[in-house]
Amino acid sequence: MELETWRVKLKPTGLRVHGALTRQLLQQVSQRSGDAAFLSYEGESGPPSDTIGVTRQLVTTRVLVTLRVTNVRGADEGLAELETMRNTVRQQLLGWQPAGAASEVEFVRGAALGVDAVGAQWWADVYQCEQLICEGDQE
Repeated sequence: MELETWRVKLKPTGLRVHGALTRQLLQQVSQRSGDAAFLSYEGESGPPSDTIGVTRQLVTTRVLVTLRVTNVRGADEGLAELETMRNTVRQQLLGWQPAGAASEVEFVRGAALGVDAVGAQWWADVYQCEQLICEGDQE
């Protein structure tokens, strides 16, 4: 399962969708107004395989969607903008089955990350789905 498919899925939201948040990207984004999303893997987990022969495991892959909402109007409007953005992202992802996944995307948890120097709110949501990995698979 590739993050690029997640990025493409989120394009209709109108957000600028980026890969993992790096220091350099953070500096670039901080100088611009506008809402943005950043995608990265949050982790994977799976039980040991009890298959004899070729190893196969059903692995849960978690994807972190970090949101940056530029608050240009005020505190109350900023909260509404954040909720609207989160709902838009959820509508795109929940129930969608990415290529290579064995299950649909589900919401796991979300958390506020804070407000930056220019007043943009940062929020992170974690989504997950399962994928079957097999011995000899190449990624």
